[in-house]
Amino acid sequence: MERFFHLSLSSISKLKAKANAEAECQKISGLSVLVWRCITRARRLPQDAET
Repeated sequence: MERFFHLSLSSISKLKAKANAEAECQKISGLSVLVWRCITRARRLPQDAET
């Protein structure tokens, strides 16, 4: 299954700010971390599972 999300520039900026604050980094990788966390939660993986 594929899903595409169309986000505005302001939405991406807000997500990056939130992700960077949580991941303590200053790059797009913080957004990747946030997206990956959402994916693992959606898959209902245990929090201590290695992904």
